[in-house]
Amino acid sequence: MLSCALLAGACKEKPKEVSRSVAAAAASAASEAEFAIQIRDYTRAEEQLRRALEMRPEIADWWLELGQVYKRQAKVAEARKAYERALQAYQAEYRRGEDPVDLLQQIYVQVLLGRESEARKTLDNVAKKHGTHPEVSHFQEEKMLEHWLRAPDVQAMRL
Repeated sequence: MLSCALLAGACKEKPKEVSRSVAAAAASAASEAEFAIQIRDYTRAEEQLRRALEMRPEIADWWLELGQVYKRQAKVAEARKAYERALQAYQAEYRRGEDPVDLLQQIYVQVLLGRESEARKTLDNVAKKHGTHPEVSHFQEEKMLEHWLRAPDVQAMRL
């Protein structure tokens, strides 16, 4: 049996392939959810996001939105589970493509989960590995982690 090191990247996670029709149906449900969020119909948003995620559970942004919808409904346990799934999905996305933006998203979710020290550690790691990336540089220059830790809109979504 060959190890991942010998296969040089063959062990990267690949998302489950979905048909165009399933992808379109999931995107449509997520779009419906966005509209429902705008009009503050959180029950409808929850239903549509859950529908979208049944078809495309690898979409981290949808898990994050679902967690925020749950938080707005004071469903804290459900929000925590959705945030955890978002974190796992962002981690998987990073492993697939090593896009540092996925690490920055992980930091945001860690803040929402109340894991400040974990968020700081992730920021240190992303700075070491991707410090010259424009979005990482901007993140650091603007002190976005500190902003998120103090911002009222982020605080409202924290657990």
